[in-house]
Amino acid sequence: MNVMLSDPRNTPLLFAYFQEACLTFLLGSNPWEVDEAMVDFGFDQGPFEVQDHIGLDLVYAHVDWRSLDYNAEPWALIPKRIFELGKLGKKAGAGWYRYPGSGGKVEDPIVADLALEEAYFAKLDRADFDKEVIKSRILKAIDLKGARLKTEGWFTSTGDAQNQLRAFGFPDHQLEHLSFLT
Repeated sequence: MNVMLSDPRNTPLLFAYFQEACLTFLLGSNPWEVDEAMVDFGFDQGPFEVQDHIGLDLVYAHVDWRSLDYNAEPWALIPKRIFELGKLGKKAGAGWYRYPGSGGKVEDPIVADLALEEAYFAKLDRADFDKEVIKSRILKAIDLKGARLKTEGWFTSTGDAQNQLRAFGFPDHQLEHLSFLT
């Protein structure tokens, strides 16, 4: 999959996908479970693997970590910590996953522990999300963002919205799951 990302503000559906993936991780999952759920849904890669390939420094370049209200935007707690640890993605050898030697991805227990720590310090309750809950949360976030963008006139047509979804690998055969397209 080839995801082009010059500035996530120009690809708000993709960024909504990434934000909800981070929030789902924080509240009841881990990156590999989220990725697996979205690959099972039909994506070529899950949101965390995509971020690792793009580079977390590029994905989150527009975010001013110091000025965020983390109570209002808890999705940002874990990416902030990832940056603090110097995990910038595959090009750095580690991001949401580790990429030792041959470059294949390996689950990173340090990353999994970040959700436990951040949820504890933010006084957030964690659950244990299964694949269906993960998929439902992420699709709902994309759908809500798409509805807001549609209301704001961001899309010139349904086809335009579909093309923006396709640009980050949203599976064509699953577009009917998004009510904002109707």
